[in-house]
Amino acid sequence: MIKEMSPVEVRNLLGISRSAMRYYTEKGLISSKRNENNGYSYYSGADLLELIDVSFFRNCLNANVDEIHDIIYADSLDEYLEVYSHQNDLFEEEIHRRMESLDMLCDFEAQIKHALSYQNKFAEMVMNKPVYLFYPEKELHMNIHSALFSVSYWVSKFRITDDTAIYEESPMMIGKHFVSILDEEFPSIRYHKIVNQRYLYTSFISDKEMKDPSILETILALGKDQGVSCGEKVYIRYLLTFRRENKRCHFYEAYFPFGKLRD
Repeated sequence: MIKEMSPVEVRNLLGISRSAMRYYTEKGLISSKRNENNGYSYYSGADLLELIDVSFFRNCLNANVDEIHDIIYADSLDEYLEVYSHQNDLFEEEIHRRMESLDMLCDFEAQIKHALSYQNKFAEMVMNKPVYLFYPEKELHMNIHSALFSVSYWVSKFRITDDTAIYEESPMMIGKHFVSILDEEFPSIRYHKIVNQRYLYTSFISDKEMKDPSILETILALGKDQGVSCGEKVYIRYLLTFRRENKRCHFYEAYFPFGKLRD
């Protein structure tokens, strides 16, 4: 038989804070008893088991107070099982979302490492995964949120004429698995597929906005210094923003679809 335990002993045993135990008590999820001789509160074996259940639902299943209440106050075992199974389903959905976030973080980590390895120097690359460039109409821009796609990349498209960059538009670059979402949400949107296309690629840091044509001055000059023919089109993709010497800077990738490395 489990001995009677003081609140301090229970908190130390289960790793629950005093405020959490008080909150659970106020919400009717747990209860304690009071010693008639000294007036101190204590928890019986049954109280402790109930508290263990609440702690499990809260910390392991991430259930909120109302959900825990529904489980504890179920009228029958069938209802208990129904509520419990529903909570399991919610938890599995949360795990799935977390795994998607982890995949996204791992993918972004790989992109940052790749971009860093080619910072301010050109290399040839091939887009090895199908990527789609969507060209939403201007009035749709504000309605397209990256949350719809877990992650998305806005890019600026420039035309190079006589070594001068001219901004054209801002398409959105996303992977193949998001195509159905865009088709459902925005069926009239324009897009084209990019796969196995060769690029000249480099990455760079700039304090300029991604739609500012002057952002390419440094890259075009770098290309000349390295003997690179940059071609007539350029895509600038935003990666991240940070502050250096209290000045906001952006880390970009540059793709030149029709450029080539000179011999």
